[in-house]
Amino acid sequence: MKKLISCILVAIVTIAMAACSLTETKNIEASVAKSGDVIAITVASADEGATLVEAMRKLKAKDELDFTMSGLYVASIDGKENAADYSSYWALFT
Repeated sequence: MKKLISCILVAIVTIAMAACSLTETKNIEASVAKSGDVIAITVASADEGATLVEAMRKLKAKDELDFTMSGLYVASIDGKENAADYSSYWALFT
């Protein structure tokens, strides 16, 4: 019974997360500037409650930025991932 309840809760959370990731804020004006290893994303305007990931999705749709997600976390930006041994890493600041 506990396993069934756990599975149901996981399914509900998964569906809710998928629904949230499918909703896209319509009004985001973002740009990206790249210089060497530095990538600067500027959001000039956005709907209240918009997120950086939504701005990144807009830039990705325009082929201006590439990134991958691992769960709720950004895993790579333009093909750069953190080194497994943490000898080098990138950081995402907001």
